[in-house]
Amino acid sequence: MPAVRSALVLVLGLVIVACSPADIVASGEAADASGPASTPIGLDPSGAESPGPERSSEGSPDASVRAKGAGSMSIGYLPYGQWATVTADGLRLRYSPGLDEQFDRTLDAGTSIFVLGSGAVNVDGFSWYYVAHDAGLGSDGMVAAEGVGWIAGASSEGTPRVENLAWTDASCPPLPIDAETFAGLSGWALEACDTGTLTGLVGMLDQPIEGPITPFRYEPEWLWFSPWFLTDPDEANDVFLSKGWNFAIHHPPSIPTDALRRGDLVRISGHLNDPAASDCDVMPSGDAVQPTEGVKQAFQLECNVAFVVDTLEVIGHTDLPEG
Repeated sequence: MPAVRSALVLVLGLVIVACSPADIVASGEAADASGPASTPIGLDPSGAESPGPERSSEGSPDASVRAKGAGSMSIGYLPYGQWATVTADGLRLRYSPGLDEQFDRTLDAGTSIFVLGSGAVNVDGFSWYYVAHDAGLGSDGMVAAEGVGWIAGASSEGTPRVENLAWTDASCPPLPIDAETFAGLSGWALEACDTGTLTGLVGMLDQPIEGPITPFRYEPEWLWFSPWFLTDPDEANDVFLSKGWNFAIHHPPSIPTDALRRGDLVRISGHLNDPAASDCDVMPSGDAVQPTEGVKQAFQLECNVAFVVDTLEVIGHTDLPEG
């Protein structure tokens, strides 16, 4: 394929950032083990959306977020998802979930975060979350942040319980959900919100040349890496994934893809939580190191929220420029 493009896929175990009672250290002393009480996250027990705290005039849970300063990056998610505030100084932002994993910075109390991952990973007695830190909403309504990583949100074992996050806001999109809205949902929103029936989603097919670089192999492979993305048709004249919305679409072995071409305009229907997700597993490739328990759990969560195609109808075609 002529265009030089790469997939926007979370490479578990290679990217990313987090803590424990001893892992949260400020001025040489452990943070308060009791922690503050967490606030409602905006969903009632039935899963229906309930009113959450009002956002500030800046469009963020915290008007003082630092994400709008120099060095911030656009995460690209619509503001549907889970927000929280760090409650302990010295919370370590790690590349993978686990107390022995490397970190390159710490977060202080008051830092605003946006949960990107689809759920908690339980490792070393803590619930770990994949987040964007120093996060806020830009004037375009998209999430901006200084970086991403894994943090330990709370102790999942032992007494007293350590709370490192105060949940400040959560929201779910109205139904029905179109392709652009679906593409903008965080992993948390895909897992926690009612996405309704995902039918009649319209977009343009594009694909990367290369898959992600990883020392592991994943099964079933079709739920791990998708060679096809549904993208914004209005961005046909731009390099792959440069500006518009996009999301990976996973074809089960029963649905052939041989006749598909880059630039096909399609109408698709699909679902999350495919039954095959229960068999998702990650294993070492060749002589590579064994994947950690955190990597395995994170992959399982990603499998649960993968968009799996039910039907796909080609309704047109656009010749894409080489990128």
